[in-house]
Amino acid sequence: MRAITIIEAKEQQAKENTIILDIRPSEYYQEYHIPEAVNISYDRIEEGDYYLPDEYSYLLYCEHGTQSMTAGRLLEADRFQTMSVIGGMTAYYGWADRER
Repeated sequence: MRAITIIEAKEQQAKENTIILDIRPSEYYQEYHIPEAVNISYDRIEEGDYYLPDEYSYLLYCEHGTQSMTAGRLLEADRFQTMSVIGGMTAYYGWADRER
């Protein structure tokens, strides 16, 4: 399980074989999310209630980066390739604000 910075995440997002996975509860996802992100909550991942194609790498976001580390380990146990974004959505929106 690899933890990456927001700058590395932005580079990874541009790759064709990467899916952005927002693991926050759906109500948070509905409120705001990265435009290309798919939402599968941490609870569903923990329960094994998800389907993901195995030919992709998964870039995991939660609110602050902690829960995505745990979710990444669970997904990697199922043989998925994952990366957790350090700082999560907080880092993403902090980076986006600086880019404007």
